[in-house]
Amino acid sequence: MNRYASVLFASIDQQLELTIQQIYGQMCAMDPSTIMTAAEHRQAKQQIRASLAGLIQGVLGLCDNVGGVLPPGILGYSIVARPDDLAGEAGAAGVDIRENELDYADMWLEHVRAKHS
Repeated sequence: MNRYASVLFASIDQQLELTIQQIYGQMCAMDPSTIMTAAEHRQAKQQIRASLAGLIQGVLGLCDNVGGVLPPGILGYSIVARPDDLAGEAGAAGVDIRENELDYADMWLEHVRAKHS
């Protein structure tokens, strides 16, 4: 995975972890009298993580029109890094983060798998 994709996915991952903590905190605050075991706490966070990771994968899938869900006339979207070392050059329009013709959603899954292996 190129460095632009790695930086983007690491940033998304950081936001994912922050959001998991926020949702989990809100969930626990709804009924502070509920007692959960450590295993139940981990399971709740894992379920939140799985749901949000699925949302991220779905949004990235829209970029590649996975499932042909975009309306006619829109083939997809590109995620483009605009590195500051290309400012003022022909490449200033940016660098697509895609590599090896992978879908963005597949690149995200690759990032997640690499993180957990």
